[in-house]
Amino acid sequence: MNQYIIGVVFILEVVFFMKNIICGLALGVTFLNAAYAQDVLDNHMDRYVYIGTEFGLSDPIKKSFRHEESKTKMRLKKSHMYGGRIGYSFYPNMMVEISGTHQPKYRMAYRLPGGGAIPETPGITKVSANTFTLNLIYEMQKMKSLAVKPYVIFGAGVAKISVKPTISYLPTDFLGVGSGNIPYFKIKKNNQNCFAWQAGLGFSKDINDKLAIDFSAKMQVVNNIKVKYQTLNMVTNSFDEANPIKKTIGVGEFTMGLTYKFPLK
Repeated sequence: MNQYIIGVVFILEVVFFMKNIICGLALGVTFLNAAYAQDVLDNHMDRYVYIGTEFGLSDPIKKSFRHEESKTKMRLKKSHMYGGRIGYSFYPNMMVEISGTHQPKYRMAYRLPGGGAIPETPGITKVSANTFTLNLIYEMQKMKSLAVKPYVIFGAGVAKISVKPTISYLPTDFLGVGSGNIPYFKIKKNNQNCFAWQAGLGFSKDINDKLAIDFSAKMQVVNNIKVKYQTLNMVTNSFDEANPIKKTIGVGEFTMGLTYKFPLK
């Protein structure tokens, strides 16, 4: 009888122990499921497509330069700019985007060197740019004191540069009356594609869960911009082609924009 009672007690203890193990496993599975669900939710919040717009100012870093061959002094003045972008958050705090910006009106002033009886002669033309880049963005941890998220951006692409034609004329008193109607320097119309890259810093502030306002400062560099020109040959009284002016231009872009997110579920 005693052996029977001991056996029953042993079986009950085993059953109670197994019950505790099963309950523990069930709680563990429930916890893991909850953690996984939260992780999925967080990932869904981190994965989104977005569109954005920006506008601001594009200001050359080095405004004045001199072309050694023609001895021409040139000065590039700032332009307003605007643009748009579309991107994808492929990993927490990391985005890839395609952006396009338009700088409609850089003013390029030039001063031709004098020679003989010809004094220095000023002129001006306009340069516009359309820049398309593929960008990688890393967003840092939110600054709780200011409720903003700093980020860094780096990208590369192509800039379509358009130089408008213009003509400089001889001074009115060079050959007497009417000599001011004689052209002697021409900047030719020129459309070209140049390699461009950019790097910058910025920060964004959430207006709500989907809309944010952005501020950024970027340096954008466009390589080997060509300005084609012709000069008057006084002997043949015709225009000769000259070697184009080549210059790599860096500009600072200061922008404000809006970003709208489309969460992926």
